[in-house]
Amino acid sequence: MAKAKAKAKAAAATSSGSGTGRNVLRIQGCLVQWEIESASQMLKSCTFRMGHWIWQLQLTRGIKTNIEILPWKGPAEQCVANLFIKIQSFPVDKQPVMDEPGLFVNLFSDGIRWTVSALPSRLIIEIKFIEMRLVLDPFGFSNAIVLPSHQRILHTEGFFHARSGLSRMLREGILTDITVNVEGGSIRAHRAVLAARSPVFMRMFTVDLKEKLLSTVDITDMSLEGCRAFIGYLYNSNSDDETLAHVDELLAASHKYDVKDLRTVCETIMAEETDTEKLLERLQMAHFYQLPELKWMFIRLLVEFRRMYEIPEDFDAFLKTADSSLDRIRIALNLLTCLEEEDIGDISLGN
Repeated sequence: MAKAKAKAKAAAATSSGSGTGRNVLRIQGCLVQWEIESASQMLKSCTFRMGHWIWQLQLTRGIKTNIEILPWKGPAEQCVANLFIKIQSFPVDKQPVMDEPGLFVNLFSDGIRWTVSALPSRLIIEIKFIEMRLVLDPFGFSNAIVLPSHQRILHTEGFFHARSGLSRMLREGILTDITVNVEGGSIRAHRAVLAARSPVFMRMFTVDLKEKLLSTVDITDMSLEGCRAFIGYLYNSNSDDETLAHVDELLAASHKYDVKDLRTVCETIMAEETDTEKLLERLQMAHFYQLPELKWMFIRLLVEFRRMYEIPEDFDAFLKTADSSLDRIRIALNLLTCLEEEDIGDISLGN
């Protein structure tokens, strides 16, 4: 939590660059947003840390406009990254000037440059680090995941809490003794494994409840595939894709069945998802499950990163139905509106 707060405090830094005007760098998880308003021929952002390295963004104007991300400081090993870039002129409710899908690049040797046509003086440049890998040999056949963080957690928390042989027991139905009933089907499992991973299951199977007497567990609030992903996680048999695909249901299950390591995985995955279309849904989930750091992060993305302008109708509808505990959004929105109308400064939500 201390690391997350420290990172959040550094998330809205300003820099004078090589000219006057607006130059604001915002960072949230794997997302970097650079807002500039200047006619200078060359601008540089503040330096920022992503993975094991420190980076800097640079914009150079001429007949064409070049936007570069350059390595500033870090270990000598090469970094291979999958990046996504979006460039928007202001206001952000217009169509992006550039919206390029992720591509793998060797970042550390020369950085990377995007060349676009002449751009207006006020811009928002957004770069998302989808994945970063540390290249461990000169031929690139061996690498280690740096980002996203949830993959590192999945391969540490999971292995710590379950043995690899358990996945075979689940897959082949070896000596199963409990049936998990879900709408659309059922899953055979082992009491001992479920009880060892969840204190809720432990109570079900050690007290004279119907689950113990009938050797069945009814789960009515999950889909069959979501329940498979949940049970699979308890046995450490999930792929990363399965966990990602059902993260909403897994977060709910982690709270209901008190599986703390799964909750950590889900929170980390959600913290790295910055897609605008999911922000309101994620904010509601963070509020419902009392996850203050996630809740604050989603509010910040909506207001400080101006994502609300990309979904104006949905955002207005959300504000009308949001309860009083989310009044912080309304206050920040009113402040931002005043700042935009007066064209002064930037807004920071703080802690």
